[in-house]
Amino acid sequence: MQTITVEQTARVLNKFNISFTDGAVRALVQRGLLRTVPRLTSHIIRNSKYNYAIEIKSLVAYLRNKGISDSDIKDALDM
Repeated sequence: MQTITVEQTARVLNKFNISFTDGAVRALVQRGLLRTVPRLTSHIIRNSKYNYAIEIKSLVAYLRNKGISDSDIKDALDM
């Protein structure tokens, strides 16, 4: 299962002008639009101030639901 930090998720969503802050990402999690997974001790998650990560699969599904193309999503996730 691939994960992304809350901060990185905020940057991806900012690219599409959906949300701009970590708080907005947390709100999407609370509404059930994004799924979380427990924080693992990896170099990707270590620099996050949150004790959970966002599942990339749920982020991609959310962006597709917003009408964003797969190529744009791939470009945003590769940043």
